[in-house]
This record gives sequence, structure tokens and C-alpha cells, in this order.
Amino acid sequence: MSIENKVTQGKEMRTSSMFLIIVGGALTVFFALEYFKITNVFTNLNKLPLLIISAFFLIMGILSLASAKRTVNKGKKEAQLVSDISDWFSKEYDSEKIDSMIDTNECDENDLFYLRIDKISSLMTEKFPEIEEKLASDLSEELYNTIFENNI
Repeated sequence: MSIENKVTQGKEMRTSSMFLIIVGGALTVFFALEYFKITNVFTNLNKLPLLIISAFFLIMGILSLASAKRTVNKGKKEAQLVSDISDWFSKEYDSEKIDSMIDTNECDENDLFYLRIDKISSLMTEKFPEIEEKLASDLSEELYNTIFENNI
């Protein structure tokens, strides 16, 4: 599912943002050393474009770090929500109970699959209205496989 991807993506973003902060910080240190006449690293270069680039690296690194933290937190919250939904659903419903809630007469196997998925999704969104549509869809299929694949 996409939850693990969000946590991994957040960690990768954190690594990238740290790189930007380190590079921007190193350039800023070199400019400070140059300004206080401790070193002459940038004597023959126009310093303004490099100073702008170092400020850009620092700012983008800090913004990226904040975004990475939000992404990881969102992934963890979704993982907890998926766990809660899965636990609730497995306690409350089984294949017979779901089939009793839908009209399974005169349905071929393909239609039955979609009716079951729709029912699982609607039950989830009634109980957990905060779930995003994409996550509900993915989780519905996962729950379907857990419940109905054992009966086939």
C-alpha cells in the first residue's frame, strides 16, 4: 500500500533536505570566513550569485525538512488508521455477513466482486469518514482478499 511509501518517501526527503542544508551551510561558512578576512577562497569570483545560491540551498533544505516531517507523520497516521480499520472490520464482518447485505442473486463472479468491494468500502467510510478515497479503495481490495480469498 502507499502508506509505507509515504514513510519511506519522507525519510528520503529528510536525507535530501539535510544535504541541501549542509551544502548551504558550508557555503555560508565560507562566505563568513571571506567576509571576516580569515580566508580568500572566493577572491576572484563574484560573491553575490554564490551567496544567493547558498541562501537558496538553506531555505529549500529547511522547507524540505518540514515537508518530510509532515509526510512521515501522515504515513504513520494512515498506518494507524489502516490498522484500526482492519481490526474493526475483521471483528465485525465475515464473508457471509457481507454477502447477506448485498443482493447476490443473478450475479456473475465479476459483478459479485464489485458489489462486495462497494459494500466493504461503504461500511468503512460510514465508520471512518476521515479515510481518503484512494486509501479506502486500496484497503477495500485488501480486506476483500483477506475475507473472500479464503472461501474460494
